[in-house]
Amino acid sequence: MTRFLTDLKSFEYIVGADEVGRGCLAGPLVSSAVLIEGTKITEIIEARDSKQQNHIQRKNNLRKFISDITAFSVVSIPARIIDEIGVNQANRMAIEIAVKDVLNFSRGKRTLVIVDHINIVLQDRTIEVISIPKADAEFKPVSLASTLAKVLRDLTLSCLEEEFSQFSFSKHKGYGTHKHLTEIEVSEETVIHRKSFRPIQQKRLF
Repeated sequence: MTRFLTDLKSFEYIVGADEVGRGCLAGPLVSSAVLIEGTKITEIIEARDSKQQNHIQRKNNLRKFISDITAFSVVSIPARIIDEIGVNQANRMAIEIAVKDVLNFSRGKRTLVIVDHINIVLQDRTIEVISIPKADAEFKPVSLASTLAKVLRDLTLSCLEEEFSQFSFSKHKGYGTHKHLTEIEVSEETVIHRKSFRPIQQKRLF
């Protein structure tokens, strides 16, 4: 990260954007974008990638750096829309909406948008967009966006378990774990399951 600090600080604002839940069998795809002043980039140097933390560490990480975020946006795409337009299009749509939301707070300012391996187009000459694989591990604004999306999505799935108690959403968060696949075998899928994903398709066929 340190080798990028000088370049990042040359922008008035930095936007980091990422998504979680892309490969899940149930629940929404959640994207988040955070807007940070370029001068504050060194203050979030210790922000960590959400994949390197447990749920308690993610919450603590978010509490520690939330005051450094100028604006944030979270966009949730439900399973029904994912089935209609496909997960790739849903992902791009969610990221674009979240990014455009936070850019309302940096209009006219030189802004860098960093996204994790997805191409988005923004019609504004004051905005530069770069798409980098594993950006959540390399760029701290993206790490914070990933953490925010992960914390809120996990909370959503835990709440959904109260409505669909036959599924352990608070534990597997809708991912295709062995326990979740077993639950799909013995129980009817719910409205939050992605019917276009193979395990659900196969269950419906038989």
